[in-house]
Amino acid sequence: MKNADLLQSQKEHILSELHQVRIEIISAVQQLLPIQRSEIFLGTWSVEDCLAHLVGWDYTNIEAAKAIQNGLLPEFYAHRDKDWQGYNAILVNKYKLKDWDELIASVHTSRRLLNDYFEQLPVETFFKDWGVRYKGYKVIISRLLEADTKDVRMHLQQINSYFFERI
Repeated sequence: MKNADLLQSQKEHILSELHQVRIEIISAVQQLLPIQRSEIFLGTWSVEDCLAHLVGWDYTNIEAAKAIQNGLLPEFYAHRDKDWQGYNAILVNKYKLKDWDELIASVHTSRRLLNDYFEQLPVETFFKDWGVRYKGYKVIISRLLEADTKDVRMHLQQINSYFFERI
């Protein structure tokens, strides 16, 4: 397999993993009773807050990819603190919707926009080192989505543990 084919395969895998975990988290939260959706289960967060957080990171990652391509550190790094708590609070405040159906639609819309944006990026752009660094860490586009997938998986596990695995 040529290097370009290998990179394309890796890109497709990253996008597929993110898509799959999003399907799983939506499937899980759709099983919750309306009262459970607003129940605090993770620090100060409800499932509604968690979903707003996911929507916010979709838009954040699109903007971050654009910044990286311009050789700029994504804006969200200015908010770096423990577990991104401050930035996450901003995202929840901005994207949380009171109506459940509208919130779910917003999750689907942001995920589709994220997927569409990253699908159209050339594979070279997706993995390219644009020279952007944060405390010596190489900030590249593919890593944004790998980190997002890891975060969504963690939230899915937290939702499952709290709502479905408790006795």
